[in-house]
Amino acid sequence: MTNIREVLRKRSEHDAKFQQKVAILRCVTVGIDYEYNSSVKNRPGYIWVREQKLDGAVFQVFNASVKTIVGLNVIVSSEYGTPYRKIVTGIDWDSTPITSTYPNSNSPSVYNHALSHEWRDTYPGADAITIYPRSVAPLRVYPAKSGALKLDIAEGIYGASGNFVMFEGQEDYDITAYKPASGYVGVLIYLDAVLGTIQSVKGDTVSTEAALVYPDLINQTLPLAYVRLVSTATYLTESDIVMDLRPMYNFVDKSILNSIGALENELDVELTRHIVQGV
Repeated sequence: MTNIREVLRKRSEHDAKFQQKVAILRCVTVGIDYEYNSSVKNRPGYIWVREQKLDGAVFQVFNASVKTIVGLNVIVSSEYGTPYRKIVTGIDWDSTPITSTYPNSNSPSVYNHALSHEWRDTYPGADAITIYPRSVAPLRVYPAKSGALKLDIAEGIYGASGNFVMFEGQEDYDITAYKPASGYVGVLIYLDAVLGTIQSVKGDTVSTEAALVYPDLINQTLPLAYVRLVSTATYLTESDIVMDLRPMYNFVDKSILNSIGALENELDVELTRHIVQGV
């Protein structure tokens, strides 16, 4: 009697002789039917890809492995038993740049990946998110890299007297002189739109943080941040920058500026609820 294992082994060897070689292709997903989505219109389960080579062909492949975003590096191969049907077997990690440091973040794949996080009227991203205002870099006030009671201010463009002005940023803006002997004091950091320099003014010293009163915003300037100083501090942290005051536009009337700030916060909350909760 023939051993069943021997039968299976011979059957496997027989099938292997007729199994066609599987071609592995390196491809990138592209948007043909939709601007920011690689899906094939009226063909569920299929996406558009372009072969990663000079004058690479654009074709459809079956996909059950990756998201349908544009610009994703993928591996495409023939499905077992059906050599003429191409499928996505996974992400091509060897061709996907690693953006571990800032200078490398200009990779072509970063832009395409970012589209999946954007919220557009016509083509909302597959993973749309709201942006925390402190993530917006221009004219942002940071605790200084050098430490101590100093601040770094990022570069940015602002409007003054009908012109666009480039502020090149500043490091180590020192507010040590405002440090109280005891208690707390609030400091306003602002950009003088005429001089193009960082300025500051402090409020009254108080005994408790709850009693802090910050200086009023100053007309004809760009307010940047309210900073809290305590008598025991030897360096500043992000939590000491208690309020980000950067305006959306350069208004000279602080009452209008405050109204815009309140509206911005309300819109941010509502957008977050819409994305996360679908309301």
